[in-house]
Formats: sequence, C-alpha cells, structure tokens
Amino acid sequence: SLLYEWKGQDPEAAPVMLCAHLDVVPTPNADRWEHEPFSGHIDENDTVWGRGAIDNKHNVISQLEAVERLLNSGVKQPSRTVLFAMGHDEEIGGTEGAKSLAKEVAHRLSKLQSSSKLALILDEGVFAVKGLVPGISAPMGLVGNVEKGYAEVHMTVDALPPCHSSLPPKETNVGILARAIDRLEKRPMPCHLDAYLNALASLSSELPWFLGMVLANLWLFKPLLKAVLLAQPMSAGVCRTSTAVTIVNAGEKINVIPGLAEAWINHRIHPDDINSDRVVAYDRKVIGDKRVKLKVNMDTYIPPSPVSAPDAETLHYLRATLQTALNVPAVPALMSGNTDTRWY
Repeated sequence: SLLYEWKGQDPEAAPVMLCAHLDVVPTPNADRWEHEPFSGHIDENDTVWGRGAIDNKHNVISQLEAVERLLNSGVKQPSRTVLFAMGHDEEIGGTEGAKSLAKEVAHRLSKLQSSSKLALILDEGVFAVKGLVPGISAPMGLVGNVEKGYAEVHMTVDALPPCHSSLPPKETNVGILARAIDRLEKRPMPCHLDAYLNALASLSSELPWFLGMVLANLWLFKPLLKAVLLAQPMSAGVCRTSTAVTIVNAGEKINVIPGLAEAWINHRIHPDDINSDRVVAYDRKVIGDKRVKLKVNMDTYIPPSPVSAPDAETLHYLRATLQTALNVPAVPALMSGNTDTRWY
C-alpha cells in the first residue's frame, strides 16, 4: 500500500484524504475478453479495456494526474495538506492495506494541534448515470454519503438424526431449511424511504411536475412510491437491507438423509436497520422455527457506516466540482458495496 502526503500551506488545517486501491479482482475467463484484461487497450472510442479500469485504477490515475497537472501549472502547495491513501488489498477486505494505513494516518493527525480529524475522505463510489429518476434524462452525479453494512449469517438445522433414504421421516433437516429459505425470500426486510426522498428533494428544481406532486403529497403517494421502488432489484437495494441466500449444503451420500443442513445468508445492511442484531432478529421472526439456528460471522461483519450529512460543507465542494467538470448535479446516494473507508 502507498501513502503520499502533499503538505499544505496551513499545517494546522485538517487534511483532506483521497483514497483508491491498487488491487483488482481475478480474471478466471481471460480468454473470453475482447481485449487482453491487463493490456490497458484503448479503443477507437477512447475506452480503456482492462481488469480494474473502473475498479479502481481510474481513481489512482486520476488523482496522480491531477497532482501532476497542478504542479505543472505552478501550484507548489495546496491550501491544506492532502493525503493519498492507496490500499493493495481492498478486494479482500483491506485488512493489511487500509487497516495499516489508517493507523499511520491517525498517528500523523495526532501531531496536529488544532484537529485530530480529516476534513474529508473521498474514496471510490457511485457514478454519473442517466435514467435514474423518471422524467430526468440528463445524467446525475451520485455521491455516496453512506455505505451499507455487511453480514454473513450461517443458518444450520440439525434437529433430526441422519437416517437411510429407504425409510424417510415425515420431516427432514433439508425440508426445515428449505422452508426457512422460502420464508426469508417471501418476506424481505422492511423498506426505508427517507434517504431516497432526501436525494429526490436535492433535485427539487429539476424534478418533473409529477414527481414534484408525489413529494408534496407523500401522505397519499408514499405506498405507491414504495411499491414502484421495490419492484426493481436496483432501487429495492437502495431502500432496504438485502437478503440473499448464496450457499446451501446438505448430504454426502445419495442414500443417506443428512443430519445437518446449512446455508449462508448474505445481508447488506441498510443504515436504518443499524446493526446485525436487528437483522438477525428479523430473520428469526420471519423463519419462526427455533430449530433453525442463526449465527453471524463476526470476522467479516461490517456495520453500516456513519452518514455524511447531505448539507455538509464538503458536499458543497463536491457539488461545485461535479458541476464544473461534468456539468451534472450532485445527488447523495447509498453505497451498496463496501470500500476501504471502513477502516478510516
């Protein structure tokens, strides 16, 4: 991992930290790529082809290129210190990269007289996208001001002993587990609309008339708005804790009914659901069967991040930057994935 420091004119001003990561995910099907995944091929449309081009090499290069351009334009020092933190293992949790960088950053901040906090942390995030809001065709710059939490929940059933398949009982561990999974999928976590409504409110001057009418009359339209959002996986993921059963295991022999059936649930925790305790309590209530045991893997658990206020001063800087550079409005957004900022 790398940590660069560009000292500012005011050594006591709280620094700004720009983050990125150097590692990328594997390429198990490299032969199926249109261009070799590590070639950095640039096509006729100036599109860069390569593993990590948008996760997260573009961030690394953009930050370094911005510094080079500022230096070449005569800027020798920014007004405040800028830190550049580039982790090497973000894709596998940042436990050796950003976690170590965070300790070093905290050590440097402890030497400041006026502040022991950063003024701003800016890491990889969402994109400038089109078609996000009905009636608005222009792109919008989504600024992630909060990250969902992450929880792996191990679900096990061992209520009945193993037995031979020639004498099947009325109920099996596999059947109990299957019913639990079915109930979880049919009754997902509740919807939280406040963050989405705040994002729409930040676009109030650009909203089409029908959305303005919806926002002004939520007492009438809120159930309809909720139904529309929950109908699509993308918008549903913004409004609630997601529940996905990703691994299911049971049995080793075709003629033996297993004495253990297990599954893993992957939850991305909405900030309004606060922590894994609340999520697991909801799971237990929905499953309604004490024979189904649930346990959170605390080694991989990540609580939802603190929320950066949509009206924070730093967001005004980002809004001005997006307007100047891309001519797009800045809209607060929920990050469904997790980044190295969890360590800062």
